[in-house]
Amino acid sequence: MRIHRVDLTALFFVVVWICLGGVLKASPAASTQALVVGTIHDRRARNENYSYADVVHILATYDPDLICVEIRPQDFRREPYLKEMMLATVWGLSHGKKVAPIDWWEDTPNDREVRAKLEKQPEYMEKEKQVQLLRDQSAVIARYEKLYGPEDKEDQWGAHQGYRFWNGKDYNDLCAEEYRLSLQVYGDSPINLHYLSRNNHMMELIGNAMRENSSRRVIVLTGSEHKHFFDREFRENPEVETLDFDRLLPLKVGPLEPAMAKFLDEDDDLAYYEPGFPNDLVLLR
Repeated sequence: MRIHRVDLTALFFVVVWICLGGVLKASPAASTQALVVGTIHDRRARNENYSYADVVHILATYDPDLICVEIRPQDFRREPYLKEMMLATVWGLSHGKKVAPIDWWEDTPNDREVRAKLEKQPEYMEKEKQVQLLRDQSAVIARYEKLYGPEDKEDQWGAHQGYRFWNGKDYNDLCAEEYRLSLQVYGDSPINLHYLSRNNHMMELIGNAMRENSSRRVIVLTGSEHKHFFDREFRENPEVETLDFDRLLPLKVGPLEPAMAKFLDEDDDLAYYEPGFPNDLVLLR
């Protein structure tokens, strides 16, 4: 028997090539790869480390075939909403991608208005003491505050943190713990903006969009407080491979394309609205 010598250096580079080549490809066992990106809404306007341009770079780097945005279907391309969601829609439309609205909440009653009233009630004050006691006993919150400091209402837990922080394990673990404790005391109520109902409805809309578009690579843009929920749901689905945000890095960074530059630099959001809804509500303000 002749024994062939193995070129270990060549073998090493073959293995590396295979691994890197598959970083952004869905695994054979999964039919779809999903990337959930936590965003920071209006805080982005004052955050130099997580800008609107970063959202464009994330989209360009991942290059999904389906973009899910946190906008309600009844409002989609008809009403102005969160700027990064409108921006992601414009990016998707300009690149021939499918864009699906996946937010959900009921107009009546309005949870935020109900919550504001409930927060003035004596019963709420007593329940808040229970929540605070649970928070004081939480190892997850204690670890987070040791790493990042106590909650700062003005800074809102790190208004200057970058996209890795808002999409990282520490912040997502914190969100999951905060909602777990809130549900323990308040249940699925207006106080936590019906956390379970809203997220479950949003997840259903995401699933519908993925099926309708036979999506292979989906990106979900949502407020960072939703990311842990969607990641968890995707990981429990054997047909979906959940991509950790860090595997996307480094981002492809370059000059903004004309449609995105016009949207951001000139506040021209006309490209967002569908035919029949021509009013540029930003410019008319």
